[in-house]
Amino acid sequence: MSAGTTTSRGPSTTTNTTCSRGRSPTTRARGESARLALILNAALLTGAALLAAQRKPYFPGTLTLVFGLSAGAMVVLNGDIYPRDQAIAFVLAGALCDGLCAWLRPTPQRPAQWRLFSALVPVILYACYFASIQLNFGIGWRIHAWLGIIVMSGLVGFLLSMVVPTSTPTTPGLDRVNDEMAGP
Repeated sequence: MSAGTTTSRGPSTTTNTTCSRGRSPTTRARGESARLALILNAALLTGAALLAAQRKPYFPGTLTLVFGLSAGAMVVLNGDIYPRDQAIAFVLAGALCDGLCAWLRPTPQRPAQWRLFSALVPVILYACYFASIQLNFGIGWRIHAWLGIIVMSGLVGFLLSMVVPTSTPTTPGLDRVNDEMAGP
C-alpha cells in the first residue's frame, strides 16, 4: 500500500434498499396498493351494477353509461397516466355486462342468476381492461398478479351479491305514493 491510503474493514455505508426479488420496498408497496385499488374499484362498480340490475324496469345501456362515466372521469383527471384505450375497454365491458344482464335477467328473487351476474361483472370488466393493456403496452406484472386481480374481483362481486337482500322491504306509504304517481 502506498502512504496515505487507508482501508476500511467496517460495515458498508451504503444501505441495501432492495427486496429479495430486486425491487425496492417503495416499488413493491406501489404495486400492492395498485392491486388493492383495482379490487376496490371492482367492488364499487359491481355495487353500482347490482343497484342498476335491481331496479325494474332495467334500462339497457345503464352499465355502459356507468362504466363509461367512470372511465371518462379517470381520463379527464389523469389523462397522462390513464390512456383512452383503457376507457374504451371499460365502455366495451359495460356493453358486455349489459348483454349479460339482458340474458340472465338477474334479480334478488332469482339468487343463482343474481350471484352469477355479480361475479361475472368484475371478471368481464378487468378481463377487458387487462386485454387492452396487453394489446397496447404489454402487462408489466406477472400472470399471478393480473389474473389474480381478475379472480379476486369476481370473488368480491360474488360476496357483494350476498350482502344485497334477496327481497326488497316494502313501505306501505311509499307504495301508495308510487301507485298514485303511476296513475290509472
